[in-house]
Amino acid sequence: MRSAAILVATLIGQDVTADTPRFQPVDVPPHVYDGGWEHFVGGGLAVLDCDGDQRPDLVAAGGSNPMQLLRNTSVDGGAIHFEPAPSQALNLTGTTGAYPLDIDNDGILDLVVLRVGPDTVLRGRGDCTFEAMPFTFADHWTTAFSATWEGGQTAPTLAFGHYVDRHDPDGPFEACDVNHLWRPDGATYTVTDLAPGHCALSILFTDWARTGRADLRVSNDRHYYVRDGQEQLWAMEDKPRLFPKKTAGRATCFGAWGSRPAIWIATGGTRCFSVPWAINA
Repeated sequence: MRSAAILVATLIGQDVTADTPRFQPVDVPPHVYDGGWEHFVGGGLAVLDCDGDQRPDLVAAGGSNPMQLLRNTSVDGGAIHFEPAPSQALNLTGTTGAYPLDIDNDGILDLVVLRVGPDTVLRGRGDCTFEAMPFTFADHWTTAFSATWEGGQTAPTLAFGHYVDRHDPDGPFEACDVNHLWRPDGATYTVTDLAPGHCALSILFTDWARTGRADLRVSNDRHYYVRDGQEQLWAMEDKPRLFPKKTAGRATCFGAWGSRPAIWIATGGTRCFSVPWAINA
Protein backbone atom coordinates (compact mmCIF):
# COMPACT_ATOMS: atom_id res chain seq x y z
CA MET A 1 0.00 0.00 0.00
CA ARG A 2 2.84 2.40 0.84
CA SER A 3 4.41 2.03 -2.64
CA ALA A 4 1.01 2.51 -4.26
CA ALA A 5 0.47 5.71 -2.27
CA ILE A 6 3.88 7.04 -3.34
CA LEU A 7 3.04 6.27 -6.98
CA VAL A 8 -0.28 8.10 -6.75
CA ALA A 9 1.35 11.09 -5.06
CA THR A 10 4.01 11.21 -7.77
CA LEU A 11 1.41 11.14 -10.52
CA ILE A 12 -0.62 13.89 -8.85
CA GLY A 13 2.44 16.10 -8.83
CA GLN A 14 3.07 15.67 -12.55
CA ASP A 15 1.62 17.55 -15.49
CA VAL A 16 0.35 14.64 -17.57
CA THR A 17 -2.07 16.54 -19.79
CA ALA A 18 0.36 16.92 -22.70
CA ASP A 19 1.25 13.24 -23.04
CA THR A 20 -1.95 11.58 -21.81
CA PRO A 21 -3.64 9.58 -24.59
CA ARG A 22 -7.15 10.71 -25.39
CA PHE A 23 -9.73 8.29 -26.76
CA GLN A 24 -12.64 9.57 -28.78
CA PRO A 25 -15.51 7.58 -30.29
CA VAL A 26 -15.27 6.84 -34.00
CA ASP A 27 -18.30 5.95 -36.08
CA VAL A 28 -18.00 2.58 -37.81
CA PRO A 29 -20.43 0.73 -40.06
CA PRO A 30 -23.20 -0.90 -37.98
CA HIS A 31 -22.85 -4.53 -36.97
CA VAL A 32 -24.89 -6.66 -34.56
CA TYR A 33 -23.88 -9.84 -32.76
CA ASP A 34 -27.24 -11.53 -32.23
CA GLY A 35 -28.91 -14.86 -31.64
CA GLY A 36 -30.56 -17.10 -29.07
CA TRP A 37 -29.08 -18.65 -25.96
CA GLU A 38 -26.36 -20.38 -27.97
CA HIS A 39 -24.93 -16.91 -28.63
CA PHE A 40 -25.11 -15.58 -25.09
CA VAL A 41 -21.51 -16.83 -24.91
CA GLY A 42 -19.38 -15.29 -27.66
CA GLY A 43 -19.00 -12.17 -29.72
CA GLY A 44 -15.32 -12.13 -30.55
CA LEU A 45 -13.46 -9.51 -32.55
CA ALA A 46 -10.28 -10.29 -34.50
CA VAL A 47 -7.77 -7.50 -35.17
CA LEU A 48 -5.30 -8.10 -38.00
CA ASP A 49 -3.64 -6.37 -40.93
CA CYS A 50 -5.25 -8.37 -43.71
CA ASP A 51 -3.86 -6.37 -46.66
CA GLY A 52 -0.32 -5.50 -45.58
CA ASP A 53 -0.83 -1.73 -45.33
CA GLN A 54 0.28 -1.69 -41.66
CA ARG A 55 -3.18 -0.63 -40.47
CA PRO A 56 -5.28 -2.91 -38.26
CA ASP A 57 -8.44 -4.25 -39.86
CA LEU A 58 -11.34 -5.80 -37.93
CA VAL A 59 -13.31 -9.03 -38.31
CA ALA A 60 -16.40 -9.29 -36.10
CA ALA A 61 -18.32 -12.46 -35.30
CA GLY A 62 -22.05 -12.11 -35.89
CA GLY A 63 -23.76 -14.87 -33.95
CA SER A 64 -26.87 -15.62 -35.97
CA ASN A 65 -25.92 -12.74 -38.29
CA PRO A 66 -23.11 -13.01 -40.85
CA MET A 67 -19.59 -12.01 -39.87
CA GLN A 68 -18.36 -8.60 -40.94
CA LEU A 69 -14.96 -7.45 -42.19
CA LEU A 70 -14.18 -3.80 -41.56
CA ARG A 71 -11.25 -2.61 -43.64
CA ASN A 72 -9.12 0.19 -42.23
CA THR A 73 -9.04 2.95 -44.85
CA SER A 74 -7.64 5.66 -42.60
CA VAL A 75 -5.26 8.22 -44.06
CA ASP A 76 -1.96 8.95 -42.30
CA GLY A 77 -2.50 11.86 -39.93
CA GLY A 78 -6.20 11.98 -40.77
CA ALA A 79 -9.39 10.68 -39.25
CA ILE A 80 -9.80 7.00 -38.40
CA HIS A 81 -12.11 5.36 -40.92
CA PHE A 82 -13.37 1.82 -41.49
CA GLU A 83 -15.52 0.58 -44.31
CA PRO A 84 -17.23 -2.79 -44.80
CA ALA A 85 -15.49 -5.17 -47.19
CA PRO A 86 -17.81 -7.94 -48.38
CA SER A 87 -16.18 -11.36 -48.35
CA GLN A 88 -17.81 -14.55 -49.57
CA ALA A 89 -15.64 -16.68 -47.30
CA LEU A 90 -16.76 -14.65 -44.26
CA ASN A 91 -20.44 -14.97 -45.12
CA LEU A 92 -20.85 -17.37 -42.21
CA THR A 93 -23.52 -17.52 -39.53
CA GLY A 94 -23.38 -19.21 -36.16
CA THR A 95 -20.01 -17.61 -35.39
CA THR A 96 -18.90 -17.00 -31.81
CA GLY A 97 -15.40 -15.64 -32.38
CA ALA A 98 -12.42 -15.30 -34.72
CA TYR A 99 -8.67 -15.45 -34.11
CA PRO A 100 -5.87 -14.29 -36.46
CA LEU A 101 -3.06 -16.80 -36.82
CA ASP A 102 -0.51 -17.62 -39.51
CA ILE A 103 -1.22 -21.34 -39.70
CA ASP A 104 0.58 -22.11 -42.97
CA ASN A 105 3.70 -19.99 -42.28
CA ASP A 106 3.42 -17.92 -45.46
CA GLY A 107 3.73 -14.61 -43.60
CA ILE A 108 0.04 -13.77 -44.10
CA LEU A 109 -2.42 -14.00 -41.23
CA ASP A 110 -5.20 -16.54 -41.51
CA LEU A 111 -8.41 -16.77 -39.47
CA VAL A 112 -9.66 -19.47 -37.12
CA VAL A 113 -13.44 -19.01 -36.91
CA LEU A 114 -15.31 -20.48 -33.93
CA ARG A 115 -18.92 -21.46 -34.45
CA VAL A 116 -22.02 -23.06 -33.04
CA GLY A 117 -21.53 -25.85 -35.53
CA PRO A 118 -18.40 -26.94 -37.40
CA ASP A 119 -15.53 -24.48 -36.96
CA THR A 120 -13.57 -23.33 -39.99
CA VAL A 121 -10.07 -22.10 -40.84
CA LEU A 122 -9.70 -19.46 -43.55
CA ARG A 123 -6.45 -18.78 -45.39
CA GLY A 124 -5.60 -15.11 -45.79
CA ARG A 125 -4.68 -14.07 -49.34
CA GLY A 126 -3.03 -10.80 -48.38
CA ASP A 127 -5.73 -8.57 -49.88
CA CYS A 128 -8.40 -8.96 -47.16
CA THR A 129 -9.95 -11.91 -48.96
CA PHE A 130 -9.95 -15.42 -47.57
CA GLU A 131 -10.48 -18.99 -48.67
CA ALA A 132 -11.32 -22.16 -46.77
CA MET A 133 -8.41 -24.37 -45.70
CA PRO A 134 -8.71 -28.18 -45.68
CA PHE A 135 -9.64 -28.64 -42.02
CA THR A 136 -12.60 -30.83 -41.11
CA PHE A 137 -14.42 -30.11 -37.86
CA ALA A 138 -17.28 -31.91 -36.17
CA ASP A 139 -20.43 -30.19 -34.93
CA HIS A 140 -19.64 -28.56 -31.57
CA TRP A 141 -20.44 -25.34 -29.72
CA THR A 142 -17.00 -23.72 -29.64
CA THR A 143 -16.40 -20.87 -27.23
CA ALA A 144 -12.62 -20.81 -26.67
CA PHE A 145 -9.40 -21.08 -28.64
CA SER A 146 -5.66 -20.84 -28.13
CA ALA A 147 -2.55 -21.75 -30.13
CA THR A 148 1.15 -22.25 -29.55
CA TRP A 149 4.21 -23.54 -31.37
CA GLU A 150 5.62 -26.57 -29.58
CA GLY A 151 9.29 -27.46 -29.77
CA GLY A 152 10.46 -28.75 -33.15
CA GLN A 153 7.22 -27.88 -34.93
CA THR A 154 6.73 -25.45 -37.80
CA ALA A 155 2.93 -25.62 -37.56
CA PRO A 156 0.99 -24.44 -34.51
CA THR A 157 -0.72 -26.63 -31.94
CA LEU A 158 -4.39 -25.66 -31.67
CA ALA A 159 -6.77 -26.00 -28.73
CA PHE A 160 -10.54 -25.67 -29.06
CA GLY A 161 -12.75 -25.25 -26.01
CA HIS A 162 -16.35 -26.42 -26.28
CA TYR A 163 -19.35 -25.45 -24.21
CA VAL A 164 -22.55 -27.43 -23.67
CA ASP A 165 -23.02 -30.62 -25.70
CA ARG A 166 -26.14 -29.67 -27.65
CA HIS A 167 -26.68 -33.29 -28.66
CA ASP A 168 -27.01 -34.51 -25.06
CA PRO A 169 -30.75 -35.08 -24.44
CA ASP A 170 -30.26 -34.54 -20.69
CA GLY A 171 -28.65 -31.10 -21.14
CA PRO A 172 -27.90 -28.31 -20.87
CA PHE A 173 -26.96 -28.67 -17.19
CA GLU A 174 -24.25 -31.22 -16.39
CA ALA A 175 -23.88 -31.81 -20.13
CA CYS A 176 -20.54 -30.17 -20.89
CA ASP A 177 -18.74 -31.19 -24.07
CA VAL A 178 -15.11 -32.36 -24.22
CA ASN A 179 -12.39 -30.04 -25.55
CA HIS A 180 -10.01 -30.83 -28.40
CA LEU A 181 -6.26 -30.55 -28.93
CA TRP A 182 -4.97 -30.46 -32.51
CA ARG A 183 -1.27 -31.29 -32.84
CA PRO A 184 0.66 -31.15 -36.13
CA ASP A 185 1.56 -34.56 -37.52
CA GLY A 186 3.52 -34.12 -40.72
CA ALA A 187 1.25 -32.45 -43.26
CA THR A 188 -1.87 -33.09 -41.20
CA TYR A 189 -3.10 -32.93 -37.58
CA THR A 190 -3.83 -35.48 -34.87
CA VAL A 191 -6.87 -34.63 -32.74
CA THR A 192 -7.01 -35.62 -29.06
CA ASP A 193 -9.99 -35.38 -26.72
CA LEU A 194 -9.31 -33.38 -23.57
CA ALA A 195 -11.80 -35.03 -21.26
CA PRO A 196 -13.56 -34.33 -19.06
CA GLY A 197 -14.76 -30.96 -20.27
CA HIS A 198 -16.49 -28.54 -17.93
CA CYS A 199 -18.00 -26.01 -20.38
CA ALA A 200 -14.97 -23.95 -21.38
CA LEU A 201 -15.25 -20.17 -21.34
CA SER A 202 -11.65 -19.38 -22.22
CA ILE A 203 -8.35 -21.18 -22.67
CA LEU A 204 -4.71 -20.15 -22.87
CA PHE A 205 -1.39 -21.83 -23.57
CA THR A 206 0.97 -20.50 -20.91
CA ASP A 207 4.42 -21.38 -19.62
CA TRP A 208 3.15 -20.75 -16.10
CA ALA A 209 5.96 -22.76 -14.43
CA ARG A 210 8.78 -21.25 -16.54
CA THR A 211 9.91 -24.66 -17.79
CA GLY A 212 9.97 -23.75 -21.47
CA ARG A 213 6.79 -25.73 -22.10
CA ALA A 214 3.42 -24.07 -22.59
CA ASP A 215 0.65 -25.93 -20.77
CA LEU A 216 -3.05 -25.37 -21.36
CA ARG A 217 -5.16 -23.51 -18.82
CA VAL A 218 -8.97 -23.80 -19.10
CA SER A 219 -11.46 -21.45 -17.47
CA ASN A 220 -14.82 -23.21 -17.08
CA ASP A 221 -18.44 -22.25 -16.42
CA ARG A 222 -19.73 -23.75 -13.18
CA HIS A 223 -23.23 -22.54 -14.03
CA TYR A 224 -23.47 -25.49 -16.42
CA TYR A 225 -21.06 -28.08 -15.06
CA VAL A 226 -22.90 -27.57 -11.71
CA ARG A 227 -20.78 -30.04 -9.71
CA ASP A 228 -17.67 -32.20 -9.96
CA GLY A 229 -16.04 -29.63 -12.26
CA GLN A 230 -13.13 -27.25 -11.78
CA GLU A 231 -10.66 -24.95 -13.47
CA GLN A 232 -8.23 -27.12 -15.42
CA LEU A 233 -4.54 -27.18 -16.22
CA TRP A 234 -3.33 -29.67 -18.84
CA ALA A 235 0.35 -30.66 -19.01
CA MET A 236 1.32 -30.65 -22.69
CA GLU A 237 3.29 -33.89 -22.56
CA ASP A 238 3.34 -36.42 -25.42
CA LYS A 239 0.03 -37.59 -23.98
CA PRO A 240 -1.73 -34.59 -22.40
CA ARG A 241 -2.13 -35.02 -18.67
CA LEU A 242 -4.56 -33.20 -16.41
CA PHE A 243 -2.81 -31.75 -13.37
CA PRO A 244 -4.45 -32.50 -10.03
CA LYS A 245 -6.58 -29.69 -8.67
CA LYS A 246 -4.00 -28.75 -6.02
CA THR A 247 -1.31 -28.36 -8.70
CA ALA A 248 -3.58 -26.25 -10.88
CA GLY A 249 -4.11 -24.04 -7.85
CA ARG A 250 -0.37 -23.50 -7.46
CA ALA A 251 -0.35 -21.98 -10.93
CA THR A 252 -2.14 -19.07 -9.20
CA CYS A 253 -4.62 -18.62 -12.00
CA PHE A 254 -7.97 -17.37 -10.86
CA GLY A 255 -11.18 -18.13 -12.72
CA ALA A 256 -14.24 -15.98 -13.12
CA TRP A 257 -17.55 -17.26 -14.32
CA GLY A 258 -20.54 -15.70 -15.98
CA SER A 259 -22.68 -15.81 -19.05
CA ARG A 260 -19.92 -14.61 -21.38
CA PRO A 261 -16.44 -15.87 -22.24
CA ALA A 262 -13.41 -14.78 -20.29
CA ILE A 263 -10.02 -13.54 -21.41
CA TRP A 264 -6.90 -15.03 -19.87
CA ILE A 265 -4.31 -12.37 -19.18
CA ALA A 266 -0.81 -13.72 -18.59
CA THR A 267 1.45 -11.51 -16.49
CA GLY A 268 5.22 -11.30 -16.57
CA GLY A 269 5.44 -13.50 -13.48
CA THR A 270 3.76 -16.83 -12.88
CA ARG A 271 0.24 -15.51 -12.47
CA CYS A 272 -2.62 -15.25 -14.87
CA PHE A 273 -6.05 -13.84 -14.30
CA SER A 274 -9.37 -14.66 -15.93
CA VAL A 275 -11.41 -11.53 -16.62
CA PRO A 276 -15.04 -11.90 -17.73
CA TRP A 277 -15.89 -10.12 -20.96
CA ALA A 278 -19.00 -8.79 -19.26
CA ILE A 279 -16.78 -6.57 -17.11
CA ASN A 280 -14.96 -5.19 -20.16
CA ALA A 281 -17.97 -4.80 -22.42
